[in-house]
Amino acid sequence: MKTRKVRFATIAGSVALVGSLLAGCASGDAVESPGETTSAATGAQAAELPAPILVLGSSDPAELALTASQTFFEQAPVVVVADATDPDAQATAAEAAVALTAPVLLTGGAISDDGIGSELERLGAVAAVHVGDAAASVPVAVRHFPDVHLATSSLREQPAGINDDDLRTVLGALPDLPEPEVLHEVLVLVDGAPGQGPAVATARAAGAVPLEVPDGELSASSEAVQAVAAAKALAVVGIGAGFGSADDLAWRVRAAETGAELPGGGQEVLPGKRYVTLHRSAVTPYLTELTEEEITGRVELARETAAPFEDVESPDGATIVPTLELAVTVASGAPGVDGNYSTELDVETVRPLVEAAHDAGVYVLLALQPGGSTFLEQVEQYDDLLRLPAVGLALDVEHRRAGNGSVQSGTVPVTEVDDVLEHVAGLVREADLPQKLVVVHQSSAGSVLDRQDLGAGASQTAVVLHSDVYGALWLKESAYEELRADAPDGVGWGWTQHRGTGVAPGPEEALVLEPAPDYISFE
Repeated sequence: MKTRKVRFATIAGSVALVGSLLAGCASGDAVESPGETTSAATGAQAAELPAPILVLGSSDPAELALTASQTFFEQAPVVVVADATDPDAQATAAEAAVALTAPVLLTGGAISDDGIGSELERLGAVAAVHVGDAAASVPVAVRHFPDVHLATSSLREQPAGINDDDLRTVLGALPDLPEPEVLHEVLVLVDGAPGQGPAVATARAAGAVPLEVPDGELSASSEAVQAVAAAKALAVVGIGAGFGSADDLAWRVRAAETGAELPGGGQEVLPGKRYVTLHRSAVTPYLTELTEEEITGRVELARETAAPFEDVESPDGATIVPTLELAVTVASGAPGVDGNYSTELDVETVRPLVEAAHDAGVYVLLALQPGGSTFLEQVEQYDDLLRLPAVGLALDVEHRRAGNGSVQSGTVPVTEVDDVLEHVAGLVREADLPQKLVVVHQSSAGSVLDRQDLGAGASQTAVVLHSDVYGALWLKESAYEELRADAPDGVGWGWTQHRGTGVAPGPEEALVLEPAPDYISFE
């Protein structure tokens, strides 16, 4: 996010019609009865937002409307009120509020009359527009104001707004309004939950620009990511619980502002995508530096490997993402110079292949076999590559060596995997990156000790548990089911598929697994 303060703009009226009508309104003395006008000492003034990223997360329409008024308006001589149980009145009130540069408050709901009254006092309101059935009683909270009524039927569909004649009548009954001061370069994200119309209208009336993000899934939508990147907003407010905490939204907004997208679109690796990868042994079998021609060939091979899945209808509609799993460390039976029983490729040795794949729209997984090291010790060596948006990790837990490194134990504690997830999540937040994929290769559930405690819920990472099992189809299907037993919530699933006939299922058969795998590795 930018660090400049939100700017305010003075406008002649919320819309051109309002500006012209205000010019023709006569001023009078104090308001004695509906239809007579007076001048408000001060016009509407938008509030300076307390932080560059905010979330208004209430699911109650009346509470949300009140919170929006408190957030977006410092003062407002006119407010618009509607019944919290009348959606038609709320829709009309929303358009009236935008036309009048006024907040919307809902009566008869979760907020008491005293609560509404306190907000009216804070705003310095001198008039209220009551939207609804003319026969309905005026809400208690605004009975001390002149009875300015607007019928629900005043709403015009095309173009959206209030009927001109009805708006003229309302303006004639209100005080003359000095020019309002509204927000500038403020974006409001809306998750689309029911009852948000009044709160969104208050934001619009204050000068904010709304952007609908269904279910709050900002990172999942290519359109939303590019809209945020283009907006260059000074502040962003999320309306709806779907956006999570302000900290979570702040990361997603900063990442979206970069405009970087992952293969398959958007900034989330899962759900909605299926990663088809060539096994790491076929990419860099001898941990050697590849020629330019070999690099081009590996990238093309990744595309060819994924292509059959693109021609098959997916049961869940997932987008196929060609993937390269690149072995950057390989466990060894010898301690080596550093004594950790693992041979590591230098970052600069693998960078050309990583960058070529990344630039070609192929997702890259850096595969690690730790030997006697911890995964975190090895991951940190490749932080520079992990700062590329479409680069994740594959942890080969069964290549852990125990004791002095001479014995392959094949198990790691879940805390070690959690340490990697925490580190990667921190890197993602720090560098404003999209979500990252972390694959954990397992031939049995027991290879990660206390796996049920895996912290797989962080937004910055998506974890896939890969059933890394060879052999007959029935054996692999059995292993796939066993791996899923007592697994932590929120993880994806991986499947190993062999080339050739008589051993492995084709794409159609692999996708009938329940659940369909999110990651498929070709041996």
